[in-house]
Amino acid sequence: MPFMTPDPVCYVFDLITLNWEPIPRKIVYSCCSQSTDKYQPFITAVAAIGSKIYMFGGRQVQSSTLSNSMYVLDTNTFVLQKLHCRGNSPQPRFDHSFDTLYNRYLVVFGGLCLDSSGENDLYIFDTKTDMWIEPGCQGQIPSPRYGHASVMVGDELYIFGGTQVEADGNIVYDMLYKLDCKTWIWSKFDHPEAQRYRRKMYRNSQDISDADYLPANMDRQISFSLEKDCVIETTGNPPRERLQCSLLYISNKLMLFGGQTIRQNREDTNVLHAYSICSVDIFDIRHRHWSKKYTKLIGIADNIYPQDVCCFSVQDICDPRLPGQRLLVLGQQREFDSPTASSGTGFSGSLGGSIYESDSSRHSSCIYGQETSGLNTQNSAGGTQDSEDCSNESEYTFGKIN
Repeated sequence: MPFMTPDPVCYVFDLITLNWEPIPRKIVYSCCSQSTDKYQPFITAVAAIGSKIYMFGGRQVQSSTLSNSMYVLDTNTFVLQKLHCRGNSPQPRFDHSFDTLYNRYLVVFGGLCLDSSGENDLYIFDTKTDMWIEPGCQGQIPSPRYGHASVMVGDELYIFGGTQVEADGNIVYDMLYKLDCKTWIWSKFDHPEAQRYRRKMYRNSQDISDADYLPANMDRQISFSLEKDCVIETTGNPPRERLQCSLLYISNKLMLFGGQTIRQNREDTNVLHAYSICSVDIFDIRHRHWSKKYTKLIGIADNIYPQDVCCFSVQDICDPRLPGQRLLVLGQQREFDSPTASSGTGFSGSLGGSIYESDSSRHSSCIYGQETSGLNTQNSAGGTQDSEDCSNESEYTFGKIN
């Protein structure tokens, strides 16, 4: 999924042998006998509950028409069915998040609708009743956005980043939010610099010269005030702004990698900036602390810049003796004309059909599949190096934005 062939098919990857099935499974589209509805290929968001894969919304491949239809694929029979939903359905959209809650509900947040700058509405779909529900959210509701990353941890939805259309260009976000799906209250994880600024302002207002001293009662008062406003303080080195990145949950930690952002070079030209798969930002949920890890590539000479990927974590079923979990990343990567260890010059397209594996305990990565398959379309804009040195951050600026 999505379907990029004349007839819908599903490709199956064996996690034990690390091989694709040689022949894709044929999918049968089921509809009412009276209906003339035909399935149209969509680039869409997916979520799994048991043996069923749900697909909502997205953009039609041939015409770019937006959809708000819900489809379900039964992986036991490989029969695809369009659901006739009840309730108030979300507007047609794409680049939204789509997550599973309690192994029954599907949570849709944000996305880009027709003639909009982005959305920040939230819908719940009950897979047992085929009913759409609109919970009334409160707290620090994120601003409208699309292209954000999301992950469900128990009954809490975390989202990071994304972008919103503005009159003079897109704004790209760098904030982490949390939605409590029991109370439907949004909380915002504040930037560590904001914590330092608040305490500095208080010391100045109280004429306290010792920069390391803050009365304990006032520290508690500041924390209580923030908690009342649904703001959560954090520490450490937070990630930079980005969209279309990946966010996973492993062992009380959120792992963030990949994605891209928009920056300006010395000529004040907007350029698209890519983040390498080797640079992983980690958020410790328990201690509310950001840190950064750099992974190693095994058997790959060049860096990898993921694009349009999906990722998930699995126990090490290949070798149970090894500690930790493994991250599997499936999708495309950006290709450069003259790649080096951490950058390149001249973006020449994107490659598909690759699977990357990362060991979360040893911070190393390797690749499966063919690196040379997929698209190879030329980018007339070419590659433009950003004004800052990107090699230390495993980033690359690969094209201009109109």
